[in-house]
Amino acid sequence: MQNKLRIWLYYRLSRDEDKELNSLNNQRSILMDYAKQHGYEVVGESFDDNVSGMHFQRQGIDKLQEAAEKHLMDAVLVKDLSRLGRHKTMTAVFIDVLRQYKVKVISVTENIDTSNENDELIIGFKQLLNDQYARDISRKIRWGFKQKQKEGIVIIPPFGYKKDKNTQEIEVIEECAEIVRLIFKLYIDGMGVRKIAKYLNEKGYKSPAYYQKAHYNKSVPYNKTKIGKQYIWSDLGVTHVLINEAYIGTLICGKTSKSTIYKTREYTSEDQQVRHENYFTPIISNEMWELVCAIRKHRTTSPIRAGNQKVHRYAGFLKCVDCGGSFTSKKRSFDNIEYVEYICTTYNKHGSKYCSSHRIREEDLDDLLYGEMAKLKDIAVENLQKVDEFIKVWTNQRNDYEQMIGKFQMQLVELEENIKSLILEKMKAPQRTGYIEEIINDCENQMVTIKENIEKLKTSDSIGKNAKLNIKSSVEILEQIIDEKSIDNAHLHMVLSNVSISQPDSENVNLEFELKTPLKAHVDMHDHIIKEIAMAATDKNKINGLKAS
Repeated sequence: MQNKLRIWLYYRLSRDEDKELNSLNNQRSILMDYAKQHGYEVVGESFDDNVSGMHFQRQGIDKLQEAAEKHLMDAVLVKDLSRLGRHKTMTAVFIDVLRQYKVKVISVTENIDTSNENDELIIGFKQLLNDQYARDISRKIRWGFKQKQKEGIVIIPPFGYKKDKNTQEIEVIEECAEIVRLIFKLYIDGMGVRKIAKYLNEKGYKSPAYYQKAHYNKSVPYNKTKIGKQYIWSDLGVTHVLINEAYIGTLICGKTSKSTIYKTREYTSEDQQVRHENYFTPIISNEMWELVCAIRKHRTTSPIRAGNQKVHRYAGFLKCVDCGGSFTSKKRSFDNIEYVEYICTTYNKHGSKYCSSHRIREEDLDDLLYGEMAKLKDIAVENLQKVDEFIKVWTNQRNDYEQMIGKFQMQLVELEENIKSLILEKMKAPQRTGYIEEIINDCENQMVTIKENIEKLKTSDSIGKNAKLNIKSSVEILEQIIDEKSIDNAHLHMVLSNVSISQPDSENVNLEFELKTPLKAHVDMHDHIIKEIAMAATDKNKINGLKAS
């Protein structure tokens, strides 16, 4: 008696297909009926739900292959070859892998048997059609996503937000928002991303994957490790929070480009991205965002190695003028009082033969920087008064400037008409071409000058206003520092660029503070503002004397 053919059932449903026509239950029923009609023995089955057939990283396929390797079957039963896979090359390779284990594939609805040499041509043709179908679907999906990105449509919002199923509005999840704010605060306070992740896990905070499962029933991918399925925070997860502009209200679409066929992902350039300002309800302030960006940039460009320790306040800011090296922080104790001091890294590693210690306490750095801020605040307030004078001058002359802009625009129209007439004259009198082209060039040069003057007049109004806004913002920061009589980590990263330290002799250490823009600009802004007022008056006189030819 001939042995029954041992059959493995495989069925798959893709997200872009008709859910009723190709439902998993429907496919399974077709395969079971076929096996029963032909007297086959069903030894096992596997399936993949909502998975593309253009790749073979599938749980159902892995299970099928493991069974084939153990020689548990003689054939795989599929509804049609596209269920096995749509990528023509990968599908052909997988069929060959099964052949090595003496396993054939039977397509029920297409009446195809891969062990039949007469079906080889039909199989190749079917694979080509399946491949082309998938690529066409992929193009349509990409186009659909790009359109949604332009319209600002969010499918799954970032961690901290959820979409209301009824209204489709994006809402803040306050429980998650508190975690986001905590991450930003810990980073500003000096923790690195790995330390933050460890802290969150120790305190029992769940990762974004936990909330995606709770709100959208989105499971962790099956190929994740056991530890990856426990909803714990990682340093990468913390970094994703710290760089996401959604938390200040901005939706950025198209930051990555994903191939739906090959499952590859790559980052796009900024000009390919679509920005939607004020899209989300902000979870953190713009000031906190800017501060974190500044700290991240500083830590990227500075040689800081914190490990699991808290990053000390001036780490990465201090530079040795004498050897060009950085500084190392040390915890000290004197009379049972602990303090932090910084010494030259070269001295710390190689001794006094190569550089002196340049020893300075953290509290002394605070006091010196606080003194610099107090002096800078006085300069900023004086600059603010000068800007007010500039704005007053502009306001008094606004009507004159607007009239001049109107005159210039009329002159542009006249010059354009002159050029048109000259071009016609050149066509009628070719012998005068050289002379006429000289006049045309002269007219075009005048137009360039007039357009530049119009632009100057239009931007003069914003010069003073923008300067005032920047100075007011700086004054507020400086006043806050002075009122609190101390400089916290947040203020430090907002105001300080670096500190250059030299040691001319064994007793003295010299420091030079370099402040960040725009604070740095206040030192010489006074002369700049006076120059702008003088230039505005000079430009007015020049412009009044300009006549169109």
